[in-house]
Amino acid sequence: WVADVGESQTIVIFPVGFHKPVEDGSQMRSPDGEAFADGTPFEGVGGYTPVDALPGVPDGYFGSYLAFCEPTAHEVFILDSMRAVDVSDPA
Repeated sequence: WVADVGESQTIVIFPVGFHKPVEDGSQMRSPDGEAFADGTPFEGVGGYTPVDALPGVPDGYFGSYLAFCEPTAHEVFILDSMRAVDVSDPA
């Protein structure tokens, strides 16, 4: 997935145990069954790294992904944990 962070795009790597229940990648599911559809607001704990630190950059899988799918992404947010947030509730 890619998240809009400020004016740039950031690749998001989900926590261990998350999986894609549908082949088109439009949704991720947590180990406890919480669904994250494309555009779901979330908060999480993790850290940033530059895309150059991913294995397979520039000539492997991530290098190809970046070149053809997300050429404007310059960083990756690797999540240790995350949860959906309800932005409609101001509390």
